[in-house]
Amino acid sequence: MILFGTLRLLHDGLDVAREPFRFIDPWSRSLGNIENEPERVVRLNEEELARGRIGRVFRGQLEDSSSILHVVVKLVAPTSFITQSPHGARHFLYSNQHRKRNNAAPFLLDLAHEARIYASSSPGLRSLQGSIVPLCIGYAVNERATSACLILEDAGDALPFPYKRLPLPERRTLYELQVKLHEAGVSHGDVARRNFVKSSKGIRLIDFDRASFHKCPRFSVANNLNISSGTMNSRSECAELERWFRLFGLYLAEDDVKGRREGFVPWDGRPWGEDVVSDSG
Repeated sequence: MILFGTLRLLHDGLDVAREPFRFIDPWSRSLGNIENEPERVVRLNEEELARGRIGRVFRGQLEDSSSILHVVVKLVAPTSFITQSPHGARHFLYSNQHRKRNNAAPFLLDLAHEARIYASSSPGLRSLQGSIVPLCIGYAVNERATSACLILEDAGDALPFPYKRLPLPERRTLYELQVKLHEAGVSHGDVARRNFVKSSKGIRLIDFDRASFHKCPRFSVANNLNISSGTMNSRSECAELERWFRLFGLYLAEDDVKGRREGFVPWDGRPWGEDVVSDSG
């Protein structure tokens, strides 16, 4: 988290929320020293990038006095609205049911949880930002704590193909990201393909509202000693890593015939056929 001060979210030139947001520390809820911090503005792209379980995701441009940064904004704002038609009509982001305060509260808690995962280290994602996960630029809430947003580096687009159609080196990369996540003490908790994004900088993991702190058996002292001596499989002690290993088809790496029979065939550029087996997400 690198920002303090106030924030305005604009969509089609209009404020998304009825009052400004303030960047805060997700653990202490502190506003920090905001006296000398400039007001920052994020101009959201017109179209939603994604509609997730808890929030709406937009690309946008973060503006301050000296620069413009391309960002992704994960917005939980049940009482907010945006322009969705050429005639200027404004529509709520959430259904009537989800705009009720008691129903919206879990979404806000989940976003705060995700912000704390990003802000934490040992365990946490702070040391992985910019390499394994996107850089987290800030977490902000409005004055009544009825809306919140998480601002992240734009790390690219979701993987376009099911896991089974990705080349083996790319599937190995996905598994290595999970291993590094576990080494940092975090379990992602969601195997959907949409949680991997790719750009010219490489592949990143996103969407940690279901993540949890995790003491991975693979990285315990005893297990590391056993691995180094060659007496233990390096993933067998962690059920989640074993699940990812099999999901990515890495157990088939040396068996091309069996791999093709089970559907692990890299995309060849032809349209999808009914025989292609998709993963979740």
